[in-house]
Amino acid sequence: MSVLETFTAAELLEILNEMGVEASFESASENEVGVATIDCEIGDWMFFMFLMYNDPFYEGFKLFSIRFDVDNPLIFANAFNDARRISRVSVDTDDDGLIVVDEDGLTNTNLLADVSFAGGVTKDHVRFMLQMWIEDLLDFNEEYLDDEDEEIVEVPELQNLPAVTLQVQITACLSGGRSMTAREMSRVLEVDRHDINSILYKERNRFEHDGEQPPRWSLKK
Repeated sequence: MSVLETFTAAELLEILNEMGVEASFESASENEVGVATIDCEIGDWMFFMFLMYNDPFYEGFKLFSIRFDVDNPLIFANAFNDARRISRVSVDTDDDGLIVVDEDGLTNTNLLADVSFAGGVTKDHVRFMLQMWIEDLLDFNEEYLDDEDEEIVEVPELQNLPAVTLQVQITACLSGGRSMTAREMSRVLEVDRHDINSILYKERNRFEHDGEQPPRWSLKK
């Protein structure tokens, strides 16, 4: 697996397209912000990837999405940022620290993340970071936050299981032909979703997903 310190826009577009993200590139001279940008759309949600430094060999990117309809932006931001994520939420405020409200009564609640290629990264690492961003993006849009009433999947293989590694616990969750999302496994195992995703993406010779968003994982056949 090649380790790269820069990526071209074409390489990033390829990764995004493989993940099911509709994406289009605009050079710095073609858009209003004066920064090379990849406009991205997945399902009902849009986000933007701002490519950083030295066209055409970029050294990283910034990810951005925005909502105008959050009822209590600061409470929402604090709750969102309290979890371990690759992204963070910010709210536009004025010099006095008050939330900026436009003439239509709307506020700006922003989702932000930075990804650097410094020191060299693989395409799989970039893909992993983008997948973590997409899962945060779904949470940001509260698409999967209202799942407290969902029934937790029962995993008989976990009963009376002695102390084992998280990888073994994940394997037990997916045994018997089951497929589960990282979120579902997180609830069953009571383990942070990001720890589960780290193993799922690292052990691709053992686990595979269906390519949907969010991905459903199973044991590799």
